[in-house]
Amino acid sequence: MQIGIGIVILVLSVAALLYIFYSRMNAVQKTGYTAFLILAVGAVIVPLIWIANNQAQAQAQQKEYLQNLNRGAAVFGTYCAQCHGFLGQGISGPPLNGSKAVAALTDDDLRRIISAGIPASTSGVSDLAKFQMAPFSEEYGGSLTDDDITYVMMLIRSSDPAYLAKNHLPNINGFAPDANGYNLVYYQLTTDAARQLYIQQRNALAFHVGPQKDFTNTKTVTMDIINEAAGATVPWGFQFDNIKIKVGTTVTWINVSNAPHTVTSGVGGVPDNYFNSSPGGTPVLQPNNQGKASTFSFTFTKPGTFKYFCAIHPSMVGEITVVP
Repeated sequence: MQIGIGIVILVLSVAALLYIFYSRMNAVQKTGYTAFLILAVGAVIVPLIWIANNQAQAQAQQKEYLQNLNRGAAVFGTYCAQCHGFLGQGISGPPLNGSKAVAALTDDDLRRIISAGIPASTSGVSDLAKFQMAPFSEEYGGSLTDDDITYVMMLIRSSDPAYLAKNHLPNINGFAPDANGYNLVYYQLTTDAARQLYIQQRNALAFHVGPQKDFTNTKTVTMDIINEAAGATVPWGFQFDNIKIKVGTTVTWINVSNAPHTVTSGVGGVPDNYFNSSPGGTPVLQPNNQGKASTFSFTFTKPGTFKYFCAIHPSMVGEITVVP
């Protein structure tokens, strides 16, 4: 719009000056200068029009891309968030937001997984109970059209900067510099309960622990997973959510709470595979202190700061600082 106004002002200004100059010429001069001016004006206007058209096309493409991300956010919030979290952080399903494993998949792989699901075994695949992830495509009895699946793919890919750069797709603005399509899910939710749950999950990803407790004078630490007091933001927690130990110390978590949990290293609901009581999601630590089924131990052999969480309840977090 601004470029167009500038072109109009430029043309009118040049035209006024030329009129004054032109009125003082003879016929031959007028003919020659008219041809020259037509070429000059064309040389100026044509590139400006080309630039304006490219800008308009880029803005239209960005607007369409954002619309498609919002469509994907609506589908994701309805069908995918229960397992993968509203921000793609992973709950019972694996994390998707910024996942290197997902980034390694081709678009065809991703479309096939969303469409046809993931069978838990190669036999009896027609039985939905035997699927790790049920098929979502209408072609296989699901609820999503091909367009819906494309929108969800676009949302998932929006968390992969390399994919966006390769395919000349824009990053979007949102709650943070690394915001992506998952930040749009909130605006597509249709109930207050869902929006509240989104906020809870988002806040849980902002890692917060209490004051540090020093256990550097012992080689073993026992830590209960407990029920929190009534009215707590999170119903369960780690007895000591921030501790300091020495290299070689063994930490043992015992689930004495009334719900199953995991002890999974990482942050933001994304495992980093340093330690995990439940690789692949099983077995979980059983509630009410059921012996070995409720216990997980890990010996820390290198210094550093290690964050961890419960993969079932990502708002449960802890931190361990290991010193030499």
